[in-house]
Amino acid sequence: MAAPQEKIARIEFLLSQGRFEQARAAAELLLRREPSDMQVLSLMATALLRLGRPVQAVHYAARAAEAHPAVPELRFNVAQMLTAAGRPEEAIAAAHAGLALAPDHPLGLRQLAEAQLRAGHLGGALETCRLGRERHPADPFLAGLHATAQLRLGDATGAVSSLRHAVRLGAPNAEALLAFAANCDPCCTPEEVLEAHRLAGEQVARTVPRGLPPVRTHDDPDRRLRVGFLSPEFRAHAIAHFMAPLLAHLDRTEFHVTCYHVSMHVDEVTAHLRSLADAWRHETAATPKSLHERIVADRIDVIIDLTGYTEESLTRVCAARPAPLTATYLGYPATSGCSGIDVRFVDARTDPPRGSGEYDADALSTERLVRIEGCFVCYAPLREPPPVAELPARTGRRITFATFNAFHKINPPLIALWARVLDAVPGSRLMLKSLAYRESEVREALTRRFEQAGITRDRIEVVPPTADMRDHLRMYDRVDIALDTFPYCGTTTTCEALLMGVPVVSLVGRIHAARVGLSLLAAAGVEEWAVRDEASYVRRAAQLAADIEKLAEIRKTLRARMLASSLCDGPVFGRRFGAALREAWRQFCRAATRP
Repeated sequence: MAAPQEKIARIEFLLSQGRFEQARAAAELLLRREPSDMQVLSLMATALLRLGRPVQAVHYAARAAEAHPAVPELRFNVAQMLTAAGRPEEAIAAAHAGLALAPDHPLGLRQLAEAQLRAGHLGGALETCRLGRERHPADPFLAGLHATAQLRLGDATGAVSSLRHAVRLGAPNAEALLAFAANCDPCCTPEEVLEAHRLAGEQVARTVPRGLPPVRTHDDPDRRLRVGFLSPEFRAHAIAHFMAPLLAHLDRTEFHVTCYHVSMHVDEVTAHLRSLADAWRHETAATPKSLHERIVADRIDVIIDLTGYTEESLTRVCAARPAPLTATYLGYPATSGCSGIDVRFVDARTDPPRGSGEYDADALSTERLVRIEGCFVCYAPLREPPPVAELPARTGRRITFATFNAFHKINPPLIALWARVLDAVPGSRLMLKSLAYRESEVREALTRRFEQAGITRDRIEVVPPTADMRDHLRMYDRVDIALDTFPYCGTTTTCEALLMGVPVVSLVGRIHAARVGLSLLAAAGVEEWAVRDEASYVRRAAQLAADIEKLAEIRKTLRARMLASSLCDGPVFGRRFGAALREAWRQFCRAATRP
């Protein structure tokens, strides 16, 4: 006998309201009477997933599929749960099992593409999305997944075009992904990048939860502030390199720090970061509403979002104003476009002020820009790095250029520029490494792009990801000179190259994402490696390559110079960030007291 529909409807309502524990408890009661009801089992799986218990979610979804093997949707639900549980290869198998029953089912194609993307099977995901869009051209989910696959395969321009269509179809999160892709697209002007972010900000505003508790206000400009940092990435992730020195050196007589780790994932880096905070909130099953309530209850004065429009964005939480002052920092290289976010922390090189003689960065941001003195970040290796190896050009008798930046930062004009670099340095080669290069088909496709740009494949090496961070850094033992990406520069990759004694050539543009290299290199004392036009980029790379003895000397001394520079000076950066934070608060207080 099936479970009563009114009770199923009640569970669905509880899920829609973010009351996941109540939904789970209600499903558990129904399952005692109807242990094989496929609707209740599926709802139980959903509730457990939202509660941050993906292993149990897989169990209940699988029970439903086993009890009703002829229902393809239940196989697709298993695939969804497996993907969320970090088991994408099994999810692919579950999706295929469902598609065997219903070959063109849009839900099955969506879940297959989602699992393929998570597993790093980018070529397969692109083909699944292509097939899905042929069968279901108006499906908004497939449109968004197709654009994601394009972006991860280094086709930012194609992704932007696809995402504009996906926005018109109403694809979930399409506006945020469009904003992210615009940062990578060399065809987007700074004004178009801003417009994409405004569109995303408007979508965020439409989805901010209603009926949220009020936020207290204060106008004391000099009291100790309660500061919150909001991220799903307080773990072995790029931002940890920059958050660790900030948390360690922010003046606790001036600031009380709470970190909100909105993730199921924890590791030894999480434990280290937790030890540096005054308070720690591990939110595994949070909704925007529950996070808002938690931040309000913690009496936070300034909440700082570290995500922007990345995959696990928490911008919506910050935009709902859970604190008197809201800000964005570090994890995203552009404006949020949100009227609910007040401040963005940058520096004068990434975002030149009015009257600087460059361009008006303030006009490209919806937030008020607060500029940290010097560089906007401070870098710290999380573990003891491997020693710097001898310059490979000395033994290999040819220069090896490299970029270890993500594939989505690579584009046809950049490949053409790198081809010019290789032409300028006879016999040189280029190594590329990224998580996206796991599959041989992807590596081959990228190699063909260089062939189309006139570079023979014997001068290109595309390598798959390494097993761990130490092995990743050891790959720089094979690199003489690193080439930064454009218009979306590297951040962590640039710091890692410098740490391993490898100089980085960076091209400076007119958006924040295209100026991070300038800021990092200037802080490390090697601003001359950041250049203003493509001809200078080629010339600088060739000049570095031409003097092997000088390049060897750079390699021997660069790590020590970097670690002694302001780029790695935690105490100085803590004071500078604290001063910027205090100034942002004082400006808020002045505005609050104006008649």
